[in-house]
Amino acid sequence: MFITNDLFKVIVDNFCMGVYLTNPEGKITYWNQGAERLMGYTHSEVLGKYSRDILIKELPQNSYKAQYPVFRAISTDLPVREEAIYFRKDGHPIAVYTYTSTLKDCNNQTVGTAEVFWDNITNFEHMRKMEQLKRLSLMDHLTNVGNRRYGEINLGIKLNSLRSYGYNFGVLFIDVDDLKHINDTRGHSAGDKVLKETASVLYRNTRVTDHLSRFGGDEFLLISSSESESDLHNIKTHIRRAVEGIPVQLGPDMVRIGLSMGLSMAQPDDTMKTLIARVDKLMYADKQSRARYSPSAHFECSY
Repeated sequence: MFITNDLFKVIVDNFCMGVYLTNPEGKITYWNQGAERLMGYTHSEVLGKYSRDILIKELPQNSYKAQYPVFRAISTDLPVREEAIYFRKDGHPIAVYTYTSTLKDCNNQTVGTAEVFWDNITNFEHMRKMEQLKRLSLMDHLTNVGNRRYGEINLGIKLNSLRSYGYNFGVLFIDVDDLKHINDTRGHSAGDKVLKETASVLYRNTRVTDHLSRFGGDEFLLISSSESESDLHNIKTHIRRAVEGIPVQLGPDMVRIGLSMGLSMAQPDDTMKTLIARVDKLMYADKQSRARYSPSAHFECSY
């Protein structure tokens, strides 16, 4: 079967991965729709520009040939596979896998390069995020999730992106039920264990694009990349089942952790203060509306 250039373009444009071609100097000659979706640049915005200026803005001019995969592929005539951080049009960094190879003409002369790149949503991104937290002192040292400052910084970034680019997001404000009763009757070490177990389950049940922080003594803030309130409700249900389904051993007893949660999609006119106040109010309404056992009913004898 003979594949025309038009058919080739249709096929490659429908890839979910980003694909772009360059000439030997590194200037972009083709940019598929997958690259548009991932990076935010249209084909017309990048055509004829150096790909390094579009994707890897921070490389010093005197070292880009040694570090940049396009020129490494050309100089070695070998494919280059690596993990990288690319920068979207809006300035947000994303972790990607890349595969770069040279393009040859019928005389086996190099006429450019082709690169395929796609989201790296593996544990690499989780590890990078945790290393950033440690370096910037944004980690809550009891629970090993972000602290309040981390939550506020990311909430501010998300609100700016919502106003500037229309990127929707939602928040869940999560309160651990009856923690004061546990602290009063079993000691603060028992309360700390409940907080650590809760944070661990919450973190395991969030997406790599979400941001989890301990916002107060018994409160957590989850910033979610959800597109709708119905998606937030699904996350709320999933989290509640996950946390309440894993009892915590405290001495001879098993404690089933309860959660009260308020959720809301952010609005363009929201400030950090108005958004937190809204989900805080909804969290207390959730606490009051849920059927409550007495605190002692949370404990189940383990023998």
